Formats: sequence, C-alpha cells, structure tokens
Amino acid sequence: MRSVMDLIINYYVSESLNRVLKDKEVVYVTELVSCPMKHYLRERYPTLMLQLNFNEKILLGKLVHEGVESVLYKIMQFGEDAEIEVPVTREVNGVVINGRADIVTSNAVIELKTTRSTKDLPHENHKLQAAIYANLLRKPKAILVYIVLNNEVNILEYEVEPLSDEQLSKLVDELKHKSPAPRFPWECNYCVFKQFCPVRVNKNEGPRT
Repeated sequence: MRSVMDLIINYYVSESLNRVLKDKEVVYVTELVSCPMKHYLRERYPTLMLQLNFNEKILLGKLVHEGVESVLYKIMQFGEDAEIEVPVTREVNGVVINGRADIVTSNAVIELKTTRSTKDLPHENHKLQAAIYANLLRKPKAILVYIVLNNEVNILEYEVEPLSDEQLSKLVDELKHKSPAPRFPWECNYCVFKQFCPVRVNKNEGPRT
C-alpha cells in the first residue's frame, strides 16, 4: 500500500496539473484578482505553474483549509442550508469565469484562507476574491475567514460586500488588456515568471503567509 504522504502529494499534484492544463477560454476567479500578465504567461509556460501551485507551505495550507472547511460544514448544516466546494460559472464580456466557493449558505459566501501572519489583514486580493464570489452567487455578503498558523492557531473574520456587475466587467476588461500589471506591487516577489516578465517591478513589501 502507498504511504499516506504519497497519496496526498499525488492527489494535489494531479489537481494542480488539471488547473495548469485548463481550457484557455476559461478564466479562474483567482486569475481575476492577480496580475493580468501572469494569466498570459501562464498560458505560454504552463508547466512553470506547478512550481507555484505546489510546495510544502501550500500543501500544509490546503490540508488545514480542507479540514476547517469540513468542520464548518458539519456545524452549519444543522442550522441552515450550507454547501461546500460550490462550482460557479458565468460568461462576462465574452470570457467564461470559473470558480469554486469554499462554503455557501443561504445569505453568504464564506471564503477560507490560511496565513502565518496577521499583518495587513485582510489582504486586498483576498477581499476582491470573496467579493467576486458573492457577486457570482448573488449573495448579499461574503465572509473572509483567516486561519492564522503561527505559535498558536487563531481565526479572524471579515465581512466583505459583493462586487457590482460593473466592477466585475471592469476586472475582465483589465485581464483582456493586461493592465494594470502587476495588480499589486508585491506580486512580482512571488511570481515564477518574474525573471522574464516585461513588466516586473521590485518591491519588498507584501502579504506574508
């Protein structure tokens, strides 16, 4: 029998490959909240994305994320309608947006994030992602939940308003026009394409996970 670690690693590597080799006509929600140039470089150099999508820290984050998600779902399903890993698709300005919301209740989308620091929380890209899901699923609010993993475990919550249809349309247009790139000045520090990206910038500040 294969080891537990081997099974876990193979599962997440397979999941990452599926994302990397996705239909080029499809845009993930996470791509709308990051540098538009990364979207196009990702299509040109898809295998480099495995380096970004899978490493030790990301593996730990995924395991904690799915564990908390499962526990929250078990608790919430007794009090109200709740679903986990809810797929959503919508076409906006000729672009098919795909996503998968962590938890969806009758009146909110709950997005889970893991982090090692409380500095600058909530992060703007995470707020934007939660707001997009609230729009796509037509919910009046999103709740952004951080599981903080440092010397002790802490959980922080932030309420986020849904993005308007006009704001979502603008994000799609920005992706098409590859601007602004980067969307956030710290993105280049963590980007696998930074060595040959024509618009990279050098900034030291940024979210710490």
